[in-house]
Amino acid sequence: MDMAPALKGKAVMRVMLCASIEAAERVVSTALVLLRWQEPPTLILVHVRDTGLQHGLEQARSWFTGRSGLGAMHAARAVLTERSVAEDMLNEARELCIAAGHSPDLITTSLLEGRPEQEIVRMAQEVHAHLIVLGNHDRPVDPHGKPRPKRGPGSIGHVARFVVDHAPCPVLVLRL
Repeated sequence: MDMAPALKGKAVMRVMLCASIEAAERVVSTALVLLRWQEPPTLILVHVRDTGLQHGLEQARSWFTGRSGLGAMHAARAVLTERSVAEDMLNEARELCIAAGHSPDLITTSLLEGRPEQEIVRMAQEVHAHLIVLGNHDRPVDPHGKPRPKRGPGSIGHVARFVVDHAPCPVLVLRL
């Protein structure tokens, strides 16, 4: 992965802003308002395309059609569509940072693929991030329909929990 020259220096603070497609604008704008720096940090805007979701699509298709899998054409189209939407979101997030006065030279974007929680931690290690910022959807129920507690370990989703527990740097979880 080719990182911007700003990432190669040790003196610049590196902040990873991790955003899902549905919450990118809120994560970026909230982080830019809350976090004030003496010197502008390098911002690494990250989205992880969850490859586990494709398996769910394949299962759903087999339930509805009686055929297994999505089929090569449908699977490829789904991946291309998701990548395109994610790239658009990252570009919009980058423009939001620039509009807030951040230097374009200090902003990089990265579209990763895999399990979001693992890829975020791996990327943070790779770029020697000083801070990870990610959003937590304040949903009243978990994915299984059980009420989510307001406090304690179950109060945040599994991605945020994994990142908090395994990150090599401080993590700021924003309630959205």
